[in-house]
Amino acid sequence: MKYYYLSGVSHIPHYYQIQKKIPDLIPITLSKEVVQYFGDKCYVENLAMGHQGYTHRIPLQKINRAAQYLVNKYKIDKFIFNERLIDLNGIYLATRLVHFGVKNVIYYEDCTVTKYYKSAQFSKLSAWAYMSWLKNTIKYFNIPIRWYETHDGIYLGVSKVFLKETGILVEEFTEKSDRNPLFRGSQTKIHPHKKKNGKVVIALGYSIKDDLAFMDAKEKEKIYKEILSSIPNSIVKYHPNSQIPNEFLGSNEINRSRVIEEYVDDISIVISDYSLALINLSQLGIKSISILDMVKIRDEEKYRFWKEYLSLSAPNILFPKSIIQLIKACEENN
Repeated sequence: MKYYYLSGVSHIPHYYQIQKKIPDLIPITLSKEVVQYFGDKCYVENLAMGHQGYTHRIPLQKINRAAQYLVNKYKIDKFIFNERLIDLNGIYLATRLVHFGVKNVIYYEDCTVTKYYKSAQFSKLSAWAYMSWLKNTIKYFNIPIRWYETHDGIYLGVSKVFLKETGILVEEFTEKSDRNPLFRGSQTKIHPHKKKNGKVVIALGYSIKDDLAFMDAKEKEKIYKEILSSIPNSIVKYHPNSQIPNEFLGSNEINRSRVIEEYVDDISIVISDYSLALINLSQLGIKSISILDMVKIRDEEKYRFWKEYLSLSAPNILFPKSIIQLIKACEENN
């Protein structure tokens, strides 16, 4: 049997793309959010085994037992993952599967994305970043963890050298072609959705002030306020882990405790900057609009990456250049 590891809902499009080339691929997860997302749509091997917390709180003993459970219950042909810088639980699970004798544990690397990755300078990390590194180094005591600067932020992860030394196969794909299992261009919609009068949702991160080095937050806030005042049935949605009060006074807000993909039946349009929600909802048939071409950009390299990545991953995403074009696109949907 062939498995693909999913750390969270935002990486489900990766699974769908690889599944087109490996039809009998089974999603496997430590995340209750992934299990909730799939529901009865397909079989999901849930390794959390009753765990109710977030993925990063799962103790290593439980992940170790999950690896033993897989090896004892199934004949595993392949175990695939592609998130070495994002999910340390997944990395630990992969190393344990190797330890228990699984031969084909494979890390798929999309070099189109990882070419932007570089080791973060330890001396420039904040006190929080240092403590996070220290805490995770203690938890994952046998994994050499370090901070990486990626295309969309700073994450703890491991090197390819460590993966290879552990016995994990590393398969690199550099070109944007059908041979690359992570290439998501022209992907068909998995669940076509034709709701015409659902909510117009602004998908936010933790705060409107996220990533000030990338784009002007005041311009972004102005655009979103214009949308909320001009478009009926518009509403905001924060990241599930965001703790701040709603920054748009007088506006309605979707319950932030769940991922936006779970509200797909209530949404007709999603608007954001470069959130992966644009890709995920577009591939579910929701009109998706990015404001990347409407705000002042401070990091041109990052802008070029995200414009290309969004466009290739979900060709139906719209990039209006003015608020007039954006509102017109919303009105056309209704």
